[in-house]
Amino acid sequence: TCELQRICKSCNETGDRTTAVEKSLGCSKTETLRKITTSLGVNINDAVQHIAIVKKIDPELSINNEFICNISKCLVQICSYSVLKDHVESIRSTPYDSGNNEHETMLIKLWNTLCPDNPLENRISKQWKEIGFQGLNPETDFRGMGYLMVEFDSFWISEKPENVLKFNEIKEKFHTKTHRNLKTVRVLRSFELM
Repeated sequence: TCELQRICKSCNETGDRTTAVEKSLGCSKTETLRKITTSLGVNINDAVQHIAIVKKIDPELSINNEFICNISKCLVQICSYSVLKDHVESIRSTPYDSGNNEHETMLIKLWNTLCPDNPLENRISKQWKEIGFQGLNPETDFRGMGYLMVEFDSFWISEKPENVLKFNEIKEKFHTKTHRNLKTVRVLRSFELM
């Protein structure tokens, strides 16, 4: 029996099994097996057959049925996760673009959901700070996470808009308290000693 067979037989929990299978394939001496865990568009049946050939496992023997079933489930999870990671990274690496109507529409929808009774005066406005943005132009807050942050904010706000406003209220209290503490004589003296 090979390591993959031992993993599929000994791990009862699907998540543990999948993690162990992914690690085993990723550390394989055989490059084609390593690529299964990182390639997109993997055909699960072809991958299972390839593993069986490389590891000299006869899929026709009934003793190997459980292995074939378990390795197939693991590969579905591994490959689905790879596709998800690739999709999320694609959205994250897409910069927010104020010239893109879809991006702007989503941003204005954020405002309208959070502040339905307070119309946005201008696209670039102090009003954005009221809902937690750092400056007058919310576009600058999306630099690191790109359009993914807009999608995340939209999802969060559509689920529980009151949570966002509460979070911003708590954040503001924290900033105020921290700012007040930084003004104390003891803190100022500690900076002078540096």
